[in-house]
Amino acid sequence: MFAANGVRSPSNVPPLDSYHQYFPLGRYYAKTIQISSHCTLELLDNCGRNSSSFVEQIGRILQSEAHQLKVFKLQESPDSIITHLNRLSLSPAAPNLETLVIKSDNDERTSDAVSPSVPASLLMERAPRLRTLEVTGCQGFWDISNIGVWHELTHLHVSTSFQMNDGKETFLGTMKSMPHLTSLYLDVPLLTHRAAEAPQAAFSPAKLPCLKTVTLHAKIPDCAELLRHLSLPSSATLYMKCPANPNGAGDTTGYAQLQTSLALAWLSGPLSEESQSAIILPEFQSCRLQGGSDHIANTLHPWFTDIDFTKPNTVPVPPFSFEFIPERQMRGYFSTFLSSWLPHSIKSLTTIDIFAPHIGECLAQISGITMLKRIAVSGRDIAHFLFYLTADPALRVKKIAASTAGPTMPVCLPQLEVMQIFRTDFNGGLGPVNFADIRRLLEKRRAVGYPLKRLEFINCKGLPVDEHPKSYFRGVVTIIQRNGRREGLNGSRTGR
Repeated sequence: MFAANGVRSPSNVPPLDSYHQYFPLGRYYAKTIQISSHCTLELLDNCGRNSSSFVEQIGRILQSEAHQLKVFKLQESPDSIITHLNRLSLSPAAPNLETLVIKSDNDERTSDAVSPSVPASLLMERAPRLRTLEVTGCQGFWDISNIGVWHELTHLHVSTSFQMNDGKETFLGTMKSMPHLTSLYLDVPLLTHRAAEAPQAAFSPAKLPCLKTVTLHAKIPDCAELLRHLSLPSSATLYMKCPANPNGAGDTTGYAQLQTSLALAWLSGPLSEESQSAIILPEFQSCRLQGGSDHIANTLHPWFTDIDFTKPNTVPVPPFSFEFIPERQMRGYFSTFLSSWLPHSIKSLTTIDIFAPHIGECLAQISGITMLKRIAVSGRDIAHFLFYLTADPALRVKKIAASTAGPTMPVCLPQLEVMQIFRTDFNGGLGPVNFADIRRLLEKRRAVGYPLKRLEFINCKGLPVDEHPKSYFRGVVTIIQRNGRREGLNGSRTGR
């Protein structure tokens, strides 16, 4: 495509659809332009340097062939992005442009960071078919006087640490102009309060009836504030990624505000014409808890229906995902998260699946879910769980005279009926777990009048083949299941 002694003259640049690949020569080899048969232009700058001839040539392409572009991706240094965006904004209209991705390779954490702005003229009437817009590390994004282009946008991804200087009203006005938006990702300090803004009551929520997924990456109070200004369909899947509060317990108010905002924006069906007072808010019934460490992200996945976690292929995508991200190793923050979150969100929980390597520090919060009927634990978790439940003060009895004493309600999980044990090695490979520990708990629960009805083993190792029900669990549990197969207490097996 190029002569060995240099770059082809800009005047000889063929139309975009005849390009396949172009590599500038010399030390700018790391910069590539790839233009496919589908008119996709991708600029990648891994060295952060520009060649004047290269920039000039790209400028010529953008000015003369912008009408052919369908996908335009920029991942470069801020200076390069500013140059190319200005070139494109001065070019004739890009009527076929459907996807625009801009990623600035700068360090936003430094005080002297240079951040490119998205030219207003680029997103006015020059790209009427724009459907996907992804902007990373840029500023000046919302301050656009003519926002007609937003009306047809379906995917919006904005990520930057630069403060929004345009105010809440500008942001909400932009969001209200996106009625067809199906995917929204926001990782940006959007709603910083400004004294000059109107009172909160003056802002009507932005209705986004077509949204399918919403991802918010912000502190809990910021997420709560943002959700107060959005109306989402109840069918939308909501993902929240919140950094942990180093002060721990001081953030409980944020959880209460978040619960209120979730109800207003999402759970109550805010797009409905019905009176809000006539709407009964749904409550979470099932939950999967992953994490439990002081230095890794922990995730809470709740569902509005009762989920059977023993059938992974039938578990639907959760409507809500809450990821709690520690900024550094913070001892005890996970238990603080649970103690703050559970009372506001899943007080009616009946089923929980736990995969938390450090479950010990959050057992107090989990055991306080009074409506829980089914719990699934796995691996190292089971030893801590059995020890904690067996130590329940209400179970510390040796013998209860039937004529003088009635049932004694356990303090921990009083309504528990089903215990499911996943991926546990009873040969000792994953810790000191054995059948005697399980039987001890079952015996104590039965003795106080609150027996478990079903015990299930799923993908466990070291299970006895023949003597399992007869020798270990006769008289202390009604139903035993192994990998979905029910086993009678006489050793027989039947289908589920």
